[in-house]
Amino acid sequence: MSSQLNQEAGADAPSRLHAPLESLFPVLTGKAVLVVGDFFLDDYLWLDSQLTEVSLETGLDAYQVVRKARFPGAAGTVVNNLHALGIGDIRVLGACGCDGEGYELRRCLNRMGVDTSGLIEHEDLFTPTYLKPMLRSPGDVPRELHRLDTKNRKALPKDLEDEIIRRLKSLIPRVDGVVVADQVQERNAGIVTDRIREEIARLALEYPAVVFFADSREYIGEFEAVLTKPNERELSGLFTIDPPEGMNERPLTELAAMGQDLSRRTAKAVFVTCGARGILLCTVLEAHLIPAVPVSGPIDIVGAGDATTSGILCGLISGLSMFESAQLGGLTSSVTIRKIGETGTASPEELLSAAAQSGLFSVSGVHPVLPEWQGRQRVGQGIEVVRSRPPGRICSVIFDFDGTLSLVRRGWQDVMIPFMVREIQSLATNESEDALYALVREFVFRLTGKQTIYQMMQLAEEVRKRGGSASSPEEYKAMYHALLWREVEGRVQGLRSGTIAPVDLLVQGSIDLLDALQERGVRLYLASGTDIGYVRDEADALGLSGYFGEHIYGALTRREDFSKRMVIRRILGEQGLSGAELVAFGDGYVEIEDACRAGGRTVGVASDEARPGMLDSWKRNRLISAGADIIVPAYAEAERLLDWIENGLQPGSPREHR
Repeated sequence: MSSQLNQEAGADAPSRLHAPLESLFPVLTGKAVLVVGDFFLDDYLWLDSQLTEVSLETGLDAYQVVRKARFPGAAGTVVNNLHALGIGDIRVLGACGCDGEGYELRRCLNRMGVDTSGLIEHEDLFTPTYLKPMLRSPGDVPRELHRLDTKNRKALPKDLEDEIIRRLKSLIPRVDGVVVADQVQERNAGIVTDRIREEIARLALEYPAVVFFADSREYIGEFEAVLTKPNERELSGLFTIDPPEGMNERPLTELAAMGQDLSRRTAKAVFVTCGARGILLCTVLEAHLIPAVPVSGPIDIVGAGDATTSGILCGLISGLSMFESAQLGGLTSSVTIRKIGETGTASPEELLSAAAQSGLFSVSGVHPVLPEWQGRQRVGQGIEVVRSRPPGRICSVIFDFDGTLSLVRRGWQDVMIPFMVREIQSLATNESEDALYALVREFVFRLTGKQTIYQMMQLAEEVRKRGGSASSPEEYKAMYHALLWREVEGRVQGLRSGTIAPVDLLVQGSIDLLDALQERGVRLYLASGTDIGYVRDEADALGLSGYFGEHIYGALTRREDFSKRMVIRRILGEQGLSGAELVAFGDGYVEIEDACRAGGRTVGVASDEARPGMLDSWKRNRLISAGADIIVPAYAEAERLLDWIENGLQPGSPREHR
């Protein structure tokens, strides 16, 4: 089973739950959880169809209310579930209006013994409310009529935002877990504004012992340093790529690829809820499916996501592994969805009964899922069109260096990762070598594409976490470069002396592609996360300097002085180009994402550096997730590739169709 997941969860994956499920609930009574986000009032009106009258004034049906029920909704639904599961200390942080709905919301929360001192009244706000008319007819299940929503659609007042941040800083040290419930779809109109999201990320890093768990309808991709729980729609919305043709639902393999990419962005595990299929637990390196608990009969999925969130968080703060916590989340929602016409919760007794019936907490059903994007449109033999972009003239092209053009540094991971493992092992912790390799591989791959110094900064942080005296990131970088140079020196000297032909250390077809671009009058740029001195020296040894001239960029002593995004902005600004007139070639996510943000077109180079000309599936998945429009293993079809980008045509043939 997953060594990385188990290490992050602080437990090994068991064949059975650590202790009987009954022992979990007494633990929860001693735990404190903060729920921060958008608190709504769920206001149910029960209507009896047999009492419906006709309005004398309008001639329309006048439904008759026979019962009212009010519950905390949105972030309040999480509170409902945490309370039902037995969390002893629940605190809320949010806002409401100075109105009757705010009074009712606070009253509902107070009935559960929740600390509502963090529910701040503000005169410029409505209390967000979902008014839900439920029509009952004889012999039928109650059905919800058109819902009436009251929401705040203006930016959160600055004074309220400041107060939320002040209280957030004060509350975090007092709790075991934090749930961020980001319900409002309009940017910055809810509690979780861009600024508050940044503060949550900072606090998550400052308080690593506190479990931070975020759920967001529209902005799940913008969280950092916290666990996240998107559903299929929320996750798919981060990627501008349609499902494979002929498929009604996204394949699990593609959801796993998306989940891995979100894990890369957040630097934390991702729980993807996939309905009846279960929960995908993803990290940068792997993905596992925790099957759903089978449920028969009518179901009502309203609030199922919040129930899942509550179950997962309760597991994590109680010391369960991530696998077990995901199972607990699935079990919790399997109970709540059976409660028709209400936003249900699950009690300990109901969970024990459901667990006994389902045989839960055996990992036999948990299985790995290979993250993989399904094949898309092909042009020629090796050109895969992932995202259709309008054809157009290419004015400038920016290339990454290592793995995109140069193979001089191939195998660098086999130098960096063991070096870092040795540095951490020297601290004589009780961690196994396998666990350390999993840890280091995760952050090395997650930070690949950025300047090398960022990986060394993470190494220094890992050493400090374990009580060691860390060298500076610059010192670690120098040590790594000295080790890497032992591998690279012979290649560079061979290029200089002529004993190694440049073509042997270039991605296949590189010279043909560069020649074709020059013939078309395209201006060429080279930008690498490797130090500028190495880049210039190795580009010269490979015979590439003449193609780029003065437009070769690399990492500088001060990392703030260089980034690929800065180079892209300079290209567009100096030449007065639109984004679409720039094309980026790269084998890492950084240049692809930066070009996408600028509106550029992108070619992901999924080069297998050990097998020239072949496709690296891991790179392909990563590049598609990052936003690559086209995937190639190399440049064997350079002219065809450029003709497709500029004209949407293959040379001498009409536009190709699926």
